[in-house]
Amino acid sequence: MNCSTTGRRSSGPVPVLCLREAEVRKIAEQVTAEGYPAWLANVNSADQMVLTGTAAALERGRELARAGGARRAGRLDVAVPSHAPILEPVSAELRSLLAGCPARPLAARYVTISTARPATTSTEILDDLAHDEASYGATMRTQLIAGLSARPGQCHLARTADRNDA
Repeated sequence: MNCSTTGRRSSGPVPVLCLREAEVRKIAEQVTAEGYPAWLANVNSADQMVLTGTAAALERGRELARAGGARRAGRLDVAVPSHAPILEPVSAELRSLLAGCPARPLAARYVTISTARPATTSTEILDDLAHDEASYGATMRTQLIAGLSARPGQCHLARTADRNDA
């Protein structure tokens, strides 16, 4: 993912920094109630969330997040509204394709992004790949508790946010 620093407008989801999950959920609910479908897509940490939805929803979500005290609410240069019900048809097709994959013994430890729990079968990993929700922060905590290493900065999605987000 690249940040939009060339002056063009980013079209992707909105990382929101320095608001809590409940506050960002309320923003998504308010924006949706105003007629613009929006969802809390990722919970990266206690004060870093990501909103996804339609373009109009994300613009309104940005406004509300900033008005609510967010330190940053930029747009990512990502063309897909990942981790949202809007992609359910794509997720269903992916699940259908993955259903044909044979079960195999796990060769490595894997912590699912959707449940933040260690997978015990290859089927759980395939299910995770097609899941619509993500909780990166919880997954990183589980990895640390399980003694698995995570690369530094793995949860810092907002670094790719629009740098012109004053």
